[in-house]
Amino acid sequence: MDKNGNFRFTFNFYAQLLVDSTAGRKIWKPARDIYMGFTLKGKIMIKESGRKKVLVMMPKSAEASMVKILKEDGEEMVVEQMVLMSAINVQAENMLKLIEPFNFPLKNPKTPKEMECLGFGLSEVFVEFRKGYLELGCTYKNVPQTLNRKVCQTFIDALRNGPKDLLSKGEEILADPQSFGKKLKEDFEKISNLDPLSHMGRDAEEHEDPSNFASFQ
Repeated sequence: MDKNGNFRFTFNFYAQLLVDSTAGRKIWKPARDIYMGFTLKGKIMIKESGRKKVLVMMPKSAEASMVKILKEDGEEMVVEQMVLMSAINVQAENMLKLIEPFNFPLKNPKTPKEMECLGFGLSEVFVEFRKGYLELGCTYKNVPQTLNRKVCQTFIDALRNGPKDLLSKGEEILADPQSFGKKLKEDFEKISNLDPLSHMGRDAEEHEDPSNFASFQ
C-alpha cells in the first residue's frame, strides 16, 4: 500500500494434476505441476460531502500475473500456460464489472450490539494512509440504556466462561480425537445438505420483542 491508498495483494497457488494410466487400478502419476500468481489491485479513498465522511474501497484490476505449467520431466508447457492465463484474465475482468465499491461511514458507523453491551459505541473512525501500512483510530460515545438484555447476557457470559470452555473443549478433543473428527464431519454434512430457502419464511416472521429491551447492569 502507498500513501495515496493504492493497495495490491498477490496470492500464490500450486496444483498438481494426477492421472490413472493403469486401466482403473488407481495408481496415480503426476501429469502437470501448475504454479500460479494472482494479483488484485485496488484503491481506498475517503470522500467528504458536507458533514458526511465515507471510506470507499474499490477494485481496480485482477489478473493472473504468472502461470507456469510443467510436465513430469520438468518441460515447460508454453501453449497451455498462455491458454490458462488468458481464460483466467477474461473471467477476472468480467467479475470486476460486477463488484460494486464498498462504502463504510466514518462518522457514527453502525456499532455491533456486543460492543454496546459494554456501555459505549463508535462515534467516528479515523484513517491515515502510510507507505506500506494503514493507521486506524476511533472515538467512542456513551450508549443509552436501551439494550437488548438477552444479547448482552449471552455476550457477557461468553466473556466470563470463554477461557474455561475453551480449555475444557481442548481436553475433550485430546482425550478422544476420533470422536471429535466424526462429529465435525457429521455437522459439516448437515450444513452442506441444509436448504437455505426453508428458513426464509420463518426468518421473515421473527421480530424483536419490546419486552427484551431493558437496561443491563
